[in-house]
Amino acid sequence: MKRLNLYGSAASFYIADLSFDYDKILVVVPEEEAQRVFREIKTFVDAYFLPAWDVSVDSGLKPSIPIIRERMRSCEAILNRDRLVLVTTVQGLAQGVCDPEAFMEDVVVVVKGASVDREEMARHLVDMGYNRVSVVEAPGGFSVRGDVIDVFPVNEENPYRIELWGDEVESIRIFDPATQRSLREAGAVTIFPFSERSFVPLSEVVDFDVIMGIDPDALESEREDASFWADREVDLPDFDIVLGGIPDLPKEIETGFLVDASLKGEKRIDFVVLRIRELLKSGFTGFVVADGEERVDALQQLFMERGLSLRRTKYKRGLVRTGLYLLVGHLSEGFVWEKKGIFVVTERDIFGRRRLRRKRARTRTKGVLISSLRSLSVGDYVIHRDHGIGKFLGLKKSTVDGVVREFAAVEYKDGDVLYVPVDKLNMLQKYVGAGGEPPRIDKLGGSTWRRVREKVRKEVEKFVQELLELQAKRALAKGYAFSPDTPWQREFEEAFPYEETPDQVKAVEDVKRDMESEKPMDRLVCGDVGFGKTEVAMRAAFKAIMDGKQVAVLVPTTVLAEQHYETFKERFKGFPVNIEVLSRFRTRKEQREVIQGLKEGRIDIVIGTHRLLSKDVQFKDLGLVIIDEEHKFGVKQKEKFKELRANVDVLMLSATPIPRTLNMALSGLRDISVIETPPGGRQAVRTFVSTYKRETLRKAIYREMERGGRVFVVQNRIEGLEELRDTIKVLCPAVRVAMAHGKMKPAELEEVMYKFVKGEIDVLVSTAIVESGLDIPNANTLIVVGAEKFGLAQLYQLRGRVGRGNDVAYAYFLVTLGAVTEEAKKRLRALQEFSELGSGLRLALRDMEIRGVGNILGKEQSGHVAGVGLEEYINLLEETVAKLKGTLREVEIEPTLVVSFEAYLPDYYVADENVKMAIYRRLMSADLEEIEDIKEEVRDRFGQMPDEVEGLFLLSKLKVLCKRLGIIRLQQRSVGFVMEFVDEENLKKVLSLGQRFVKKKDKVVGTSINDPKELVEQLATLVQNEVSSKS
Repeated sequence: MKRLNLYGSAASFYIADLSFDYDKILVVVPEEEAQRVFREIKTFVDAYFLPAWDVSVDSGLKPSIPIIRERMRSCEAILNRDRLVLVTTVQGLAQGVCDPEAFMEDVVVVVKGASVDREEMARHLVDMGYNRVSVVEAPGGFSVRGDVIDVFPVNEENPYRIELWGDEVESIRIFDPATQRSLREAGAVTIFPFSERSFVPLSEVVDFDVIMGIDPDALESEREDASFWADREVDLPDFDIVLGGIPDLPKEIETGFLVDASLKGEKRIDFVVLRIRELLKSGFTGFVVADGEERVDALQQLFMERGLSLRRTKYKRGLVRTGLYLLVGHLSEGFVWEKKGIFVVTERDIFGRRRLRRKRARTRTKGVLISSLRSLSVGDYVIHRDHGIGKFLGLKKSTVDGVVREFAAVEYKDGDVLYVPVDKLNMLQKYVGAGGEPPRIDKLGGSTWRRVREKVRKEVEKFVQELLELQAKRALAKGYAFSPDTPWQREFEEAFPYEETPDQVKAVEDVKRDMESEKPMDRLVCGDVGFGKTEVAMRAAFKAIMDGKQVAVLVPTTVLAEQHYETFKERFKGFPVNIEVLSRFRTRKEQREVIQGLKEGRIDIVIGTHRLLSKDVQFKDLGLVIIDEEHKFGVKQKEKFKELRANVDVLMLSATPIPRTLNMALSGLRDISVIETPPGGRQAVRTFVSTYKRETLRKAIYREMERGGRVFVVQNRIEGLEELRDTIKVLCPAVRVAMAHGKMKPAELEEVMYKFVKGEIDVLVSTAIVESGLDIPNANTLIVVGAEKFGLAQLYQLRGRVGRGNDVAYAYFLVTLGAVTEEAKKRLRALQEFSELGSGLRLALRDMEIRGVGNILGKEQSGHVAGVGLEEYINLLEETVAKLKGTLREVEIEPTLVVSFEAYLPDYYVADENVKMAIYRRLMSADLEEIEDIKEEVRDRFGQMPDEVEGLFLLSKLKVLCKRLGIIRLQQRSVGFVMEFVDEENLKKVLSLGQRFVKKKDKVVGTSINDPKELVEQLATLVQNEVSSKS
């Protein structure tokens, strides 16, 4: 066995380079390093990754998509690649690889021009583990709609659309799952299985030339861990080469690019360029690694400005002559390999800290037709703008005057049903209220809805008026204008270990701009837990201290005060800033000393609960107040906050996300900064789903205890909590266990939480109260018992409690065998897929957003949201703001259209009711340009359009034109169309189109045109001419 003193990126490069000497290489890596090593090897050569499943085989759930994807790609590579670099973990080795014969039987290849039986293909896809869905948005989904088959192969980055003519494949197109629009043609598609039927040991499938191990001590520890979980002995293979930090051996490769860590900015870049020139002069070949495609141009430009050419290449040993080359990939640090005459430089070497890359969220374009927050399902509560709250019964067809029409049926009180035609579906909104309580259904034709709506409108007007008055007072008030940033401020910000997210940068800029203004700051920073609000607050605090001002940080609980104290102390380390805490956990003598220090100006930052608002607490020169989670304070404290706002700068932090629409409606009324981007750099929480077994509970707790951490154990009911605590005491007798739930006295609960924060308790058994507020970097294991009983938003928030430090965190969702419904499976699956806040989760978190309305606007407004629903509340808010600011738009008319052509989506064309509703509602709110866009999209997704669908697009265009031309009623008769107008002015415009348009009576025009297409063309010409004359 060969042992080499090699670690980090240099070890990854060594493995990549070795692949030119050997055909098949296996690399066994510790779990925490596996992704990094895999990505780094891939920077230089093709490589594959074989991870272990993140669910137990007996849970009945599938592993997460990234894991299935990597395992399937590895399986295909093992079978078909002559050269192979395979990275795996001890657990991956223990699990083995899918049976190659079964894999080959399952793989489907579809080629343009080939013959396909759609039902047979659908059956085969289900057998392969794929799910039949209405809209294909994620890997592992497929749908069959007439002649169109959509499928998202697990081995591909985008889904494919297969269009048939009879049984022949007419076209294959790659499409965007976000917009559902085709991107480009493809000649064929290969579909890998989405499940593994059986496993075989890796050694039975591949004869590796070289087996390598990285960090043998860590691998041995993981081997013991794997044996512990598997209840059988797991063996490591015999390694040919072992790599690691082996102190008794000379370094094989010099790691780090030998840059002085204190160098920053231009000086650092110039130093690196000088070092590169020296190495190139000595005959070395150099590689600069860009963190992504989007960085290529910037790096080439940077080097060109300094007289060095950076040529794009792929690494091939011996083929690269002396010079400087550019690679795209992921490398954590650079190195110099004297023996081979090679050096590698990373962006971290050049810029001083790694630019943490984040996955770009797919942007959803205007033409998106997929389910959203506003999509409707049968049984949902809906609001009709004129008739109020009812229950959506689904879409119903009816023949009226020989014409088939489709309606949305809404049930009201006493079983009355309102049928809403498709052209009026924009009048319907999904009811989204507060707290998840079902609303009271209105009576059709009753006056309750109008009264409620009017009452809410008046209350909204009062609320907006108060905000505008407050804003006007603040505009007149003269506060303290803070100085621009000092060099120390920049040094403090440079010490932040992560790269700021764009939202964080903007929030910091907003806060500084407010502080530098003479007007007292009153800004709210909103963002999910862990998104970096505290860093924004600490930068504001530092800025205040630079001007000799004092800072008060107010938090709702004593535990949080202690926590913030530790966070602030750690972050301000190395700077002459005096930080203290004032809470009941301090002795009376300590409290007196803090109060005296504040009065004399010796203390710069004080952190505390409402105790800071007491009369005996006086500041020498208070300049900034930071309030964390204001909604958790009492009425008296909130009144005190109002007084504070008149004199000093106030910065509020809230962990509840707010709906973007509400944020926009409030713009100009409240200063709000929203941090929506999750931070990069933090390791994703490793999420496991398994059936509940006492042994699993014991092992998960001991796994965390062995690394000196702490554990949250959560179940959703207080009943049975004591029993769970006692079970843990029996299973883990050496572990200190305590219990916490909402029915405990506040002081008692606070005491338990404080002990947990301080490390005097190892395992906290609680209800979902741990959802809110606490940040315990050392608590890195969460175990949820009965996970199937929790909502997605709850589970997401619970998981956010762990993984706040630098260690890998684990979340175990333990489900009751046989009790997991399809809905619960979907929730747990979503959590596996979204280690960060993704779009799918965003929708599921709407209940958090509704809570956010109450937290930001106050409980009273939250009640009004419950009365009329979120969408209608925001409509009223926007209308009121516009009215009070004197910018109210004229009220848009809602035309009635009576036509004798069919205009709907037949079931054989669009089968899924949710998809239909999404198309109808989008169409009836679209403008002419968007209608054409949606038409292309529908044709692309569902194939050739039948007459009824063509009619639907004509109807939607007629509706837009009627709105634009003031036509409140359009009726198609046997002799032509008849139009009724809002006013004479609009009537005259239409008469100007010529002799075929004749005035019948007051505000009514008739036309001999009977073809709706022709009418659309004529009216569109008039609208277009109007637009042209205005521009």
